[in-house]
Amino acid sequence: MRPAFSRAPEKSDGKKYVQDRVWEDRELVRSYDKKNAKFYTCGRSYLAAAVRAVCIRIVAEHNGDERLAEELFRNNQLECFAMDIFG
Repeated sequence: MRPAFSRAPEKSDGKKYVQDRVWEDRELVRSYDKKNAKFYTCGRSYLAAAVRAVCIRIVAEHNGDERLAEELFRNNQLECFAMDIFG
C-alpha cells in the first residue's frame, strides 16, 4: 500500500495527492502491471479522472503515443483497476 494523504502529506512521504504518488512510483506501477497486478484506489469522485490521466501518462511515457496509451488503459481498466469513489 502506497498512501497519499491530502491533509497529512508528512504521513505519505510528502505526497498530498494520489496521482502524485502514482506518478512518483511509476516504475513500480509499471513493474506490477507487467505482473498483472490489481490496483485499488479509494477517494473522492474527482480522484478517478486524475488517476486515470496519470496512468495514461505513464503508459504514454513508455510507448510514446498518448492515443494508444488511452486505448490500452481503457481496454485493461476493468481487469486491473478498482476504485472506491465517494462524494
